[in-house]
Amino acid sequence: MMHLKNEFERIVNYATSFGTKSYSYKKQNKYLKQCTSLKEFAIKRGLADAANSFLLLESILIVHKKYLKYYKLIKKNKHEDAWQLIIDVEYLLNRIKPYIYDDFAKFKLDIIEDKNTKIQTLYPYKYFMSTGFTFKNYRCSICGEIVSIHNRCKHKKGHIYNGRWCYWICEDIIDFNHVAVVENPKDKHCIFTKCGGHRFDFSLVDELVVPLKKPYLKWDLRWTKIRHPHEHYENLKETDSCPCESGLLYKDCCMKEAGILRPHVEIDFGQGYQSEPSITKYFSPPKRQPLQGQENTMEGIIMKASS
Repeated sequence: MMHLKNEFERIVNYATSFGTKSYSYKKQNKYLKQCTSLKEFAIKRGLADAANSFLLLESILIVHKKYLKYYKLIKKNKHEDAWQLIIDVEYLLNRIKPYIYDDFAKFKLDIIEDKNTKIQTLYPYKYFMSTGFTFKNYRCSICGEIVSIHNRCKHKKGHIYNGRWCYWICEDIIDFNHVAVVENPKDKHCIFTKCGGHRFDFSLVDELVVPLKKPYLKWDLRWTKIRHPHEHYENLKETDSCPCESGLLYKDCCMKEAGILRPHVEIDFGQGYQSEPSITKYFSPPKRQPLQGQENTMEGIIMKASS
C-alpha cells in the first residue's frame, strides 16, 4: 500500500504541473501508462479505494492529453478530428467532476473546462445528428446483469466500482430506424462535414488557435455585438429580413442605423481587452438558418459513440 501511495503522489505531482514550465509533454504517455498499470494492479488485488483513485487520476491525464492534442489537430487543418476530442474532453470532465470537485482547480481542470466551452462557440456547427434504433436490452458493465424497467442491479450508471466506470451496454440492435437532424443532441460527436457541397468555415477557430504557442492559461474570448458595415451586405434588399435576426425587415431595423448589429468575438491573447479595439475583421457566428430545406445540403456525417 505504501508503494501505491508513493506512486500515486508522484503522478499527482506531474498532473498538477500542467500549464507550468515544469510540465513535460514528452512524458504524457509514460505517466498515463504507469497510472493505468497501477490501477489494474489495485483492481486485481481488490484494493477498491486505490483503484478508484488511480482511475480518476488516469482520467485527468487523458483530459490533459486530449486537450493539448486537439490544438495540434486544428493547426494541421483537422478541425473535424479536433472536434471529436473537444467533445470527449467535455463529457469526461462532466463524468469526473463530482468526484474531484474540491481538486478541480488543482489539476487546472477549471481552466480546461472554461477554454473547452469557449472554443466550441467558434465552431460553425449548429445542427447535429441523433440516431434512433431498437435494441433488445441493456447490460450492466460491472456485473453483467440485464438492465430493464423490471430488473435493476445494485450498480448505478456513471458511478465507480473497484476502478471501473459503470455504464450500460446496448445489446442486440434489432432495427436502426432513423437519423434526425437536431440542434441540441445528447451526443455532440455526430456532425456534418459539409453543407451545400462545401466544407464548413473554420476561420474563427483558426483566428484563435493558429497564433497560440501554448494552449493553456492566458487566452480568452468574449462575445459582444457590434455594427457591421452595410456594404458587407450589398445584395441585401430593403424588404429582406434584417441580418441582425430581430425578426423585422431590414428597412424597419438596422438600415436606419450606422451598421447591422451582429454578434462579434473579441480574442484576448493575454494582454487584456482594449476599450476601443481596432476591428480588422468582421467575424460573426454562422447565421442560424431554418432547418426546413437544409436536409439535402448537408452531407458527410461523422458518427462516434460517446466514450
